[in-house]
Amino acid sequence: MTNHIPLITQALEAVICSPEHNAKTIESFFAPNYQQKVNGIELDYPLFVAHMAQLKQLGKTMELHILAIAQQGNKVLTHHIVGVSKKSGGHAITEVFACFTVDNGRISGCQELTRLIEGQEEDKHLGSVH
Repeated sequence: MTNHIPLITQALEAVICSPEHNAKTIESFFAPNYQQKVNGIELDYPLFVAHMAQLKQLGKTMELHILAIAQQGNKVLTHHIVGVSKKSGGHAITEVFACFTVDNGRISGCQELTRLIEGQEEDKHLGSVH
């Protein structure tokens, strides 16, 4: 069985922690048929790319802390925290539980639940804003 944990950690670090939006970086980790569901909101690949672009517009910096990660077959489960220093001066911290699906060396899906730990009311939708 292939260990997909390095792929997931590299993808999260490259896409979340980079201060700039880079569609090519996203493309290198995520399949073109990528589907994500965040708190019941569905994002296809183009909406996911738009979501990441919007986060980079809102955030000055983003930090990632993986608390736990495990794999079963082609599924990788993560429990992680994302901290966002917003360009508007505020700060938000979101707790994320995610189940990634890996196919042919790229991430093809994600089922995710997010919970705002710290921030403004509008920050509740940082996990799916686009």
